[in-house]
Amino acid sequence: MGKDFSKNLGVPTTWCCFMGLTIAAMITASIVVVVGSISYIGLIVPNMVAMFKGDRIRGTLVDTALFGAIVRAGLRHDRPDGDRPL
Repeated sequence: MGKDFSKNLGVPTTWCCFMGLTIAAMITASIVVVVGSISYIGLIVPNMVAMFKGDRIRGTLVDTALFGAIVRAGLRHDRPDGDRPL
């Protein structure tokens, strides 16, 4: 169904889209909080490398691994109390 058809049925499309994005953002945030930063790095780093190097998996596999390690090493030193996560 398109936007016009939904409006004809009386569905508030702007509100539904906003609520859908809000719920998706809340679910993603809660998963990252529970699982940790490792899964978040695994989600973001390959997409960042693909933006710069392209979508060839063979060409970006080593770059993704190295960039993921650099990001993870950078996250280890951001705690002010000196408590380092695994």
